[in-house]
Amino acid sequence: MAASLRKIGMFFGIEDRAEAIIAEESARWKPELDWYKERLRGKKVCLWPGGSKLWHWANVIHEELGVDVVSVYTKFGHQGDMEKGISRCEEGALAIDDPNELEGLEAMKMLQPDIIFTGKRPGEVAKKIRVPYLNAHAYHNGPWKGWEGWVRFARDIYNAIFSPIHQLSLVDISKDEMDMNKGFETQRTLSDVNLPEEIRKSETLREYSGKYDVLAQPMAKNIRSLHRSAQKRPPDSQREEEHWMEQKLLDERTEMFLNFIMKKCLWQFHSRAWDRERQNQNILDKTTQLLCGEEVAAESPEDRCYWVDAVYLADHYRKLFPWVNEANTADIKAVMNNLRQRMDFLTIHGSLNQELKDPLY
Repeated sequence: MAASLRKIGMFFGIEDRAEAIIAEESARWKPELDWYKERLRGKKVCLWPGGSKLWHWANVIHEELGVDVVSVYTKFGHQGDMEKGISRCEEGALAIDDPNELEGLEAMKMLQPDIIFTGKRPGEVAKKIRVPYLNAHAYHNGPWKGWEGWVRFARDIYNAIFSPIHQLSLVDISKDEMDMNKGFETQRTLSDVNLPEEIRKSETLREYSGKYDVLAQPMAKNIRSLHRSAQKRPPDSQREEEHWMEQKLLDERTEMFLNFIMKKCLWQFHSRAWDRERQNQNILDKTTQLLCGEEVAAESPEDRCYWVDAVYLADHYRKLFPWVNEANTADIKAVMNNLRQRMDFLTIHGSLNQELKDPLY
């Protein structure tokens, strides 16, 4: 969220205002978000909303809310949506394309998720086997926009998982024995039972304190490359070995850059091949210029849009990959050229989405 606001601030030349908002909102809401994160950590989520929410949410809910995405699916998204969703999940997540109800039930019984983010139709099916869900198509008790909205999202997840009523639904009164000596249960007794004392009694973390509530007042591991060539056998001559090592290093660095884009950059891939190609070219060309210390054109609104994404990319490449700051211009351009080819393959030439290449679409 902060990264998106910084991009907007850069585009309009109001970075100071953007940073002031980020600092204010983070100070206000992060203690509340972390309160929920500590209690949601490790909870299993099936992310089944369809469309772009698949990849908008997959990584960020793990990083900022502590939950583990164990499955993704889409009914209406394109191949690109599924690919990016898969790339942002934890390793071993189950990806399902266009599942029916029986397949959804089989997945839930196998994965045993704590909650599902989906639409009303599959959500009601989940409830029948006692799995809570949040309506990802229409805010359950949101809205979930902005810093406060993200805390509301965490609150709604917490309320669904640790609802005492939901715990009662897990008991089959036709055959299960009821523990009549169990005593009174609350959300806190359910969520805090295994928490360290310093978390339970923290004076800095706190529950959601906002007033807006729509119920009281009318939300892989990295994608495996489809284009990765088989590893060559070790070469015989010294020069061949040097060339092989150089190519191996180039491919490794390219994958580092590519994985960051697929996991962290919310580029909205267009529905036509030529639009995707233009986006890849402009953002990556400007990123190359920034990394090489060259002048970057940012006069037109279109150029500024590409420039903002390029600044974000270049800044993070420098911070995350120390070799970037030591590499010469030729090495950087070689990696970025290789990256451009990989991006074009993944999003255009290697895609099975035939609509991309239809001139009448």
